[in-house]
Amino acid sequence: MSSNNLPAQNTQADPTTVYFNNYYKSAPSVSSSINDAFIAFFEELTGNRTTAVVLAGSVIVTAQQQNLELQDILKKFKALEKTKVDAYLTMLLNLNRIPTSLLGIVNNTSTNKYVTRAVRV
Repeated sequence: MSSNNLPAQNTQADPTTVYFNNYYKSAPSVSSSINDAFIAFFEELTGNRTTAVVLAGSVIVTAQQQNLELQDILKKFKALEKTKVDAYLTMLLNLNRIPTSLLGIVNNTSTNKYVTRAVRV
């Protein structure tokens, strides 16, 4: 058998491996009392347990990635009026997103009237 047919050793990372580098890393841990406090707050706000768990997890991960104190964030949420919680939550979750992919931000661009006139519908 010839050894010339063996594949060469690849020294570069496979693109799939690069994409999934952090996929199997576990999320940072948080005390159960803080986790339960966030879940209870969001469950009271939304009335849905599943939604509360997802929102609490998102806020906790975002806060830990930004090195924010979880107890301070919970105090701020509790101090806010119910109508302002959505805006604060949106801005908090946008801290970890790239500027071209922000949650809850509408960017309406105005089209030149001559371009609009030239487009047929």
